[in-house]
Amino acid sequence: MDTDLMGGQIAMAFDPTPTALPLAKSGKLRALGAGMAKRVAAMPDLPTLQEQGLPGFECYTRNVFLAPAHTPKPIVDKLNPAINKSLADPAVSSALDKAGIEPTPGSTPETTGEFVRAELAKWAPIIKASGAEVD
Repeated sequence: MDTDLMGGQIAMAFDPTPTALPLAKSGKLRALGAGMAKRVAAMPDLPTLQEQGLPGFECYTRNVFLAPAHTPKPIVDKLNPAINKSLADPAVSSALDKAGIEPTPGSTPETTGEFVRAELAKWAPIIKASGAEVD
């Protein structure tokens, strides 16, 4: 997608921050607005789309750790605090921030599941109404 954008085959795109950030900083792409509710820490001068007149617009690319559906609870219960500990580590957090990824240490399997379900409920009707299909 970024190749098409830089080559002029498409006029604009929604791109995840970690992909768009280095291209915007190098001048290869022009960032027009952040889709999140608040400004991206790695691009503090980039206004959100809400700030630019699209009230309620909120679109995230969120990274989550997933395991197979039937992973035993004791394994998930062991992985979750280890992942949160890593995300809270200043070196990891700093590296993620520089890449435009804002970690959320303290998440639980339950809060992550709630987020995924809410996003599915929000976007499924929009995708269905668009007529988009998987090739």
